[in-house]
Amino acid sequence: MRGNIPSKKKPAFPVGQPLLRYLKKYSRATELPLRYEDLLRHEISVPLLDERGQDTLWETVHYQPSEQQELFRKFADQSGLQH
Repeated sequence: MRGNIPSKKKPAFPVGQPLLRYLKKYSRATELPLRYEDLLRHEISVPLLDERGQDTLWETVHYQPSEQQELFRKFADQSGLQH
């Protein structure tokens, strides 16, 4: 395993001020309930292997039950915002 650093992760870019002004003007800017940092609070992670035992570069993560419930609630809240 290569640690907790994704090797193929796309870079994140902040929202620029012109776009943010536009989104606010038309009431389209909102804070999302789920943040990337929330997903990093897992207890353990293990490499996900394909059917031949080769590393897929994905990881399977496990959360404490209370953490899992909070994440599920945040996912549900965020899904409701997308419709």
